[in-house]
Amino acid sequence: MTLVQESDTAEVLEEFGGDPQKAESLAAFLGFDPISSPQDLLAGRLTGDLKRFFARQDDRFGVHQLYKVGARAAFPATVGLYIAVLADWGHRSSDRDRPRRRIARALVEYTPDRRSLVLLVPPTADRRREAELVFPRTQADASSGGAVTSIRAHLDLDAPTRFHRDLLRGLRIPAEASLLEISRRWQQQFSIERVTTKFYQEYATVRDRMASAFLSRNQDHPVVREFDPDDPRDARAWATRQMGRVLFLWFLQAKRWLGKPGGQGSATYLLDLWKQRANTAAEGEYYRDILVPLFFDAMATGSSSRGEDPILGFVPYLNGGLFRRNALEDRVDDAGPISLPDEVFDPANDDSLLGLLSRYRFTTRESTPDDQSVDPDPELLGRVFENLYQGDERRNTGTYYTPREIVHFMCREVLDGYLRDSTGVDQGTLDSLRREAFGSR
Repeated sequence: MTLVQESDTAEVLEEFGGDPQKAESLAAFLGFDPISSPQDLLAGRLTGDLKRFFARQDDRFGVHQLYKVGARAAFPATVGLYIAVLADWGHRSSDRDRPRRRIARALVEYTPDRRSLVLLVPPTADRRREAELVFPRTQADASSGGAVTSIRAHLDLDAPTRFHRDLLRGLRIPAEASLLEISRRWQQQFSIERVTTKFYQEYATVRDRMASAFLSRNQDHPVVREFDPDDPRDARAWATRQMGRVLFLWFLQAKRWLGKPGGQGSATYLLDLWKQRANTAAEGEYYRDILVPLFFDAMATGSSSRGEDPILGFVPYLNGGLFRRNALEDRVDDAGPISLPDEVFDPANDDSLLGLLSRYRFTTRESTPDDQSVDPDPELLGRVFENLYQGDERRNTGTYYTPREIVHFMCREVLDGYLRDSTGVDQGTLDSLRREAFGSR
């Protein structure tokens, strides 16, 4: 097995580049025994359950090629690493739902490997150097009927985030690991709860750092100097509000809604503003000169919805309460402007707000029970708001988040009831159709 140092995570992804014939170093890095010159499992005269499964559809469910690039003996069975080349990559994660579900089911039910990882990659002509790392698994609860589900992470092969580099290192198979040990390791690394908890803890640390900087930087402010240094609740509430706005904008920039209209904006809009301010302003602050106008002018009033602001460019007017000052902010703002040091935002600093957010690749699509993303999604935004906002403010603004499992259950029950009443179809048939639609049968 080729030995690869832990520091080489980005290098092996760059070398792989989405080409199944160049996956040897990646397979070795993850602890598999690489397969030299891997063959397309769906080509030629190969037979068997796997090929018959994909042969049911002329388009193979959107799967163009499927390669096994790594294997590993793990008592009492084997685990495998696969590369799936899709016929069409699409522009959204939802464009890959169908092939992702079918591949997950195929690997669970029609290969000898008891556990597997698979990387979905674009067709060669696409030239986008990205991939989805997918962990297929069988849902354990009895009501699911053993449905196959998947957890995914969307990788940039040329510039993987710190979170994705840590994820890959965490997935590496230790020497002499058993199947049970590997299963536990992969389940832990792909645990949505673990990722959410870790992000929340890091976010809270940055919040406390911003609150401390808020107090120390504004000691001459007539309202801030009256805050009790031994009771940080007001300072934390103020910092939470600012960070919540930035986090919301971080999701908007992932949709390319900021900078230019029509979804043509920059996916790094807030970082672009940081660089622009740093390169052009001899003095000034990111918070006071960039974020304050962005929050309370562009987002709150729609002044930049025509794209005429020379610095902010196009900013959509969403007319949301998040960008209106609350009572605490009004009290502070009426007494004078607030200052924050740039170091609490500097993306080069891991302990800053932009530094923290830059460690992750955010997805704007919320997960479903059968297809989850380990990358931060809008549910994370809701959970952060609910956990960090003070109780009184949550009650006054109605800032409560309903977990996706509850929303999914409520929607399913309402739709099933409507279909039963309108069509006369029984619940067993509806459950069967749902499993078929989700690729679990």
